[in-house]
Amino acid sequence: AGATDKENLPKKYRHDKITPLPKAQSFVLVCILLAEAINVTQLFPYLAFLVEHFHVSDNPKDTGYYMGFVASTFMFMQFLSASWWGRLSDTHGRRPVLLLGLACNAIFTTLFGLAPNFWTAVVVRGIAGLANGNVGVAKSYLREFTDETNQAKGFSLMSLCWGGGVILGPILGGLLYDLSGQYPSAFGSSSLLQRFPALPPCLVVSLLCVVGFTVGLRHLSETRPSKSNVTLMAALSISARQLPQKLTACLKGGSKQQQGNSFNNENVGEDGDVNLVQMDSLAHDEEKGDSKEGEVSASKANWRNILFNREDPATGICIAAYSSMRAMAIMIDECIPLWAKTSVEAGGLAFE
Repeated sequence: AGATDKENLPKKYRHDKITPLPKAQSFVLVCILLAEAINVTQLFPYLAFLVEHFHVSDNPKDTGYYMGFVASTFMFMQFLSASWWGRLSDTHGRRPVLLLGLACNAIFTTLFGLAPNFWTAVVVRGIAGLANGNVGVAKSYLREFTDETNQAKGFSLMSLCWGGGVILGPILGGLLYDLSGQYPSAFGSSSLLQRFPALPPCLVVSLLCVVGFTVGLRHLSETRPSKSNVTLMAALSISARQLPQKLTACLKGGSKQQQGNSFNNENVGEDGDVNLVQMDSLAHDEEKGDSKEGEVSASKANWRNILFNREDPATGICIAAYSSMRAMAIMIDECIPLWAKTSVEAGGLAFE
């Protein structure tokens, strides 16, 4: 029966031998996805306590309001920078972008744990999201180092890691937050932990990123060689100067003519700086003889055409459905700890 079923499959799905997943690349992706999922969810159990620790407001009813700032900043800044990191990995390779994302995640997560006040924590959390677009790049990298025989296994590993991180994150956050208060006999004398109660769970995330970075630096291979003569750091410097202009244009939108010419207009910034990333990408397309196709596809690659494409509405529908479900899930994850901490008089459970 098994042989008959295999014969009935399309030819491209008949595989006599399955290629094993590369261990080093898979391990680095596991570290990336676990760190990302844990980083998003580890602060939910203690965020209300952290807001109170910062003494940002004397009114307990304002706790949820300030929690929203910290919880949403990271994901909002990732939303703004995700496509930019994807384009950067297209022109400069997946490996340097993934390694840079791991390094930034480790640095800014540690700085978040060391934040002395509320607004410093918000700013650091925002920079952490802006400097890390590894989830999208990791999916592209996974697609490129797998083949038809092991691709399904690779993407199932990605889902497993993200789910595991979502489970581990709140556990680590709840167990490791405020060690001096939870375990006074062991950590009560530590002035560092008393001043920075969120540091221990943040250090765990940073340690995972450091391990992934160390292994990746030695064993992570490149699946998309750089198309640019510009170094990654130079491209980051140029793009950082052009970032305010691009974010403004993205949020305000523009006319159809401006959208159609966006690829050419973005090659030069307002201050005369040339966008070397896109110029090199265009030069590479011209070398391959398909520059017109590259310009057309680039001009169409904007969020309006993707979400509101009447010819192919399935993509927009899937994005809207997934975004709605994730918004509900994040809202529940954030609100339940706040409800549990709120006093009984205010309608909560009064958990300590």
